[in-house]
Order: sequence, then structure tokens, then C-alpha cells
Amino acid sequence: MLSDTIHLFEVPPRISTANDRRTGVRELRLRRSNPPRGATISYYLKEMQPDGVKVVITTATGDTVRTLTGPGFPGLRGSPGI
Repeated sequence: MLSDTIHLFEVPPRISTANDRRTGVRELRLRRSNPPRGATISYYLKEMQPDGVKVVITTATGDTVRTLTGPGFPGLRGSPGI
């Protein structure tokens, strides 16, 4: 990975917990999509990217859900709360 000019890390699936109001039991539920403000997208840049970076999030069919921009400074970067 360190030899790559740019590397986008895999975004892990989100796990959500919820309390059952009737029993008070806490349970884990997998969500089909990331909840708002819950995903972190991390990337590595070997060199300065003067125009910054652009990450396009799409559905499985290729429809754009969101476009994000980030700083183009070298090193490991993350955008929490996306």
C-alpha cells in the first residue's frame, strides 16, 4: 500500500444496537446502509495532490449518492461522520 500513489481503505459494515422497549434487551442489528453521520472514509496519499481528492459514493447500480472532497496533503486522512 505504501508504494501506491493513492490508496482508498475499505469501509467496514456498520453495526447498530437497539433496545427492545418491551423487554429492555439490547440487540445487534445489521443495517443495509450506513446510518447518517456514521461512516468513516480513510485514504492514503503518497504525494501532494494540489487539487485535493474527490470520493464519489455510488449505489450497486452506479447511481451517485454523494460526492465528497478532501485535502490533498500527503499521509493518512480520514473523514469521520460521513
